[in-house]
Amino acid sequence: MEFPHLERLTAAECRRLLPTAPVGRLAVPTPNFTTLEPVAFAVVEGELVVAVRAGSAGDAIAPGTVVAFEADVLDPANRGGWSIVVKGPVEDLDADVVALVRPSLAPWPVATTDRLLLIRSERITGQRVVSGLPTLPADQVAPLDIPVVARRTLSAGEALPLLQRGGEQVGRLVITLAGEPYIFPLNYALDGDAVVFRTQVGTKLSGITRSMATFEVDHIDSSGQGWAVSFEGLAQEVIDADPPELRARIEALALDTWPGGDRPNVVRITPYAVRGTAWTAIEVPAAVEAAGLPAA
Repeated sequence: MEFPHLERLTAAECRRLLPTAPVGRLAVPTPNFTTLEPVAFAVVEGELVVAVRAGSAGDAIAPGTVVAFEADVLDPANRGGWSIVVKGPVEDLDADVVALVRPSLAPWPVATTDRLLLIRSERITGQRVVSGLPTLPADQVAPLDIPVVARRTLSAGEALPLLQRGGEQVGRLVITLAGEPYIFPLNYALDGDAVVFRTQVGTKLSGITRSMATFEVDHIDSSGQGWAVSFEGLAQEVIDADPPELRARIEALALDTWPGGDRPNVVRITPYAVRGTAWTAIEVPAAVEAAGLPAA
């Protein structure tokens, strides 16, 4: 058997694993780019609830809009892990329900200005990466001392160096087809400030060629500390007619493609905008901590 390889998760496995992810990501279709933003979430009595910030793309969506939600636990060192995508229309929660579920959302506390959305899991799909190497149990969650975390917007000049360090191997491509968002976790490399990845003929390639796409990379731990960087730009397949110097640079990149398989097509996203967010632990005044109020 070829390793590593993908195995589909059953809906029951998806529902069991989903609550153990440290963070979720909400994809919202907009007129230009589909946005993808890390969000606090919880699974409450089998239903998915997310918190979106005031003024964000998620805050602007109308009830009934179909969104996509992705969560994963990946282990690049052992080439293992899993990813789950939930799709369905959103609903607003009644005020009394909000008060009940608000404490359940993680990894960030829900601010009073946040909007809580219920995502009907009409479609829940998942894949597990199998490498044949030993990994931690997929649903193991280590207990953590959760700090108070402050959110800060990063400039493009601050965001790009986070990726150029090379610590993250997997990002998430987000596209819209027929008005519906799609999320694809995949390996990537950087060509200057452009994102490059390999793929095969299929939904990704047909949906992104010469179209607008979003690509998101993040590193967020279970305590809510970390960062996220989002590219918005034009996705183009690299072809033989492209300049030789471009093709030579692409060939020189270390474009990994775990979990294996033939991915001969190369796509490059030239960013129009690069956005970033950082979450860091902060010192909280004793009076605020005692009152149980969010610091940010």
